[in-house]
Amino acid sequence: MIDIPDGDIVATERTSSGRFVIFTRTDVQPGWPLPWWGVVLDTGSDGIGVLVRLNTAAAPEGWTGRQMLAVALARLRVEYVREPVSAAADAVLQLEALAGTWPNDPKDQRPEAIIRFLPGAAKSTYPWDIAKVGDFHLPFSPDPAGREEGLTIEQILLLLRRLLTDAAGAKLTRKWLRAAERHAALALAAEVRRVASIS
Repeated sequence: MIDIPDGDIVATERTSSGRFVIFTRTDVQPGWPLPWWGVVLDTGSDGIGVLVRLNTAAAPEGWTGRQMLAVALARLRVEYVREPVSAAADAVLQLEALAGTWPNDPKDQRPEAIIRFLPGAAKSTYPWDIAKVGDFHLPFSPDPAGREEGLTIEQILLLLRRLLTDAAGAKLTRKWLRAAERHAALALAAEVRRVASIS
């Protein structure tokens, strides 16, 4: 488990199954738009630390919000094809609407910013279990309900919702943030319903 000083913890959220998503202020610089940069995600038996920023201008490195959105949407599209339940369809529709509101960042189109989707080592119902950008990677659970080691879609949606909520709360003058926050919350609610239907 990654050791985090108590004073660095900005917020802790939990998925419907109890997995944690911890937001930390470690190394955050004055003037940054968010009070956190690092996120620790429960992988089932341990935690993985990732750096997350609203966009490429918000911090020097890490996953951008748009990249996290792309990963969640790609995973949910696979989930919907695998098992086309209405909750999965609702989550996909909300994330597609969210993608439509998110401003383009030309730096997300650079070769080093392109997301690669790779198979994991374990047997899986998915064609990929690892999302990778440069040196950063997100290892997903090969089980649709997240009962095996790895991250879950719900954790990424919790992260996205917090990212947008905190950015909107920082009074950033971007009209798209409130609509984006709503789409992220609705996608999260749909994902919770989907997991409940298969657990």
